[in-house]
Amino acid sequence: MRRARISTTVRALVCVMTVIVASTFALASTSVVSAAGSVIFLNPGVIVASPGRMWVGNNSGNSITEINSANGDLVRYVTTRAEKSLRSDAMVVSGSHLWAAAKYSIGEFNLSNGSLVRVIDKTADEINAPDEVAVQGSHVWILNSQTAPHLVELNESNGSLVKVVLVPNAHAFVVSGRHLWIANPFPTSQSTITEAKTSDGSVIRTIKAPVLGLKTAAALVTSGDRLWVTSGDSHEIAELNTETGKLIRRIILPFAGSAASTTLIASGSHLFMSTFSVHGVVVEVNQSNGAVVRIFKTSSSQAYQGSSAIAVAGNTLWVGSRKIGVDEFDVTTGALIRNIK
Repeated sequence: MRRARISTTVRALVCVMTVIVASTFALASTSVVSAAGSVIFLNPGVIVASPGRMWVGNNSGNSITEINSANGDLVRYVTTRAEKSLRSDAMVVSGSHLWAAAKYSIGEFNLSNGSLVRVIDKTADEINAPDEVAVQGSHVWILNSQTAPHLVELNESNGSLVKVVLVPNAHAFVVSGRHLWIANPFPTSQSTITEAKTSDGSVIRTIKAPVLGLKTAAALVTSGDRLWVTSGDSHEIAELNTETGKLIRRIILPFAGSAASTTLIASGSHLFMSTFSVHGVVVEVNQSNGAVVRIFKTSSSQAYQGSSAIAVAGNTLWVGSRKIGVDEFDVTTGALIRNIK
């Protein structure tokens, strides 16, 4: 079947979802080290989690580390190799499979044993320096924001190409039902959020970030009929109605100075936003009223370095850092459970 290319007037996005963040994988073949042994983290870059398990993409070492979230023990360490170095920016769990993006490809892994199911790397698929991966229904969406930014849609069942949607200047996105939400941070004075149809990529509306009181549109996430957008270099979150695109409220976080957001996650009735602020690592916000619930801080005594590697599963928050490994927090109390190195 001939590939369809859809060109939109989208002026697109920034850094988001939940899923997010520089790990290195070379997907030609894999080897799996299972069970007992020391946990292996090589500069954690992205974390995804589900009840009972956590997967960490390592910035170094072409690898994925799987952890038993009940006790922090190593389940397996999956290494990958190829003739040239590849850099992955995102992973996502869908059912029994894990999707991990690489520089010019995306790999699908079997969660039960860490084996590689397939690598999608055809030139026609136009996977080029992917930044984010999301699964919606039976489709996989991949954002490529480097040269000629575009979204690639694949069939999850067989990896076949559905379409390519051009999204100029795109840097982040989120899929919600039949709609795509795309953020465009640059140029700052013209930063926008674009809503488009998943069916054909056509633009429904474009919202200017300054109209929302945001300097730029950065991380974004949806939950129900709400869209939350952070400002890339300030301490604000805008809440929008996804039906109308109208602003509901602006949440001003109680921080002075820099509080640039890197990742925004919706879990249950709360939001979790990682920041570069010295005031904390992750800020938890109540979706219903915009109130700050708590601030999670790393276990390290070193000055905090912002991390995009965060994930929430059940009552557990995972925060990865280059210096500290991975911290596990109890979401209900805010207490640090353990630090895994």
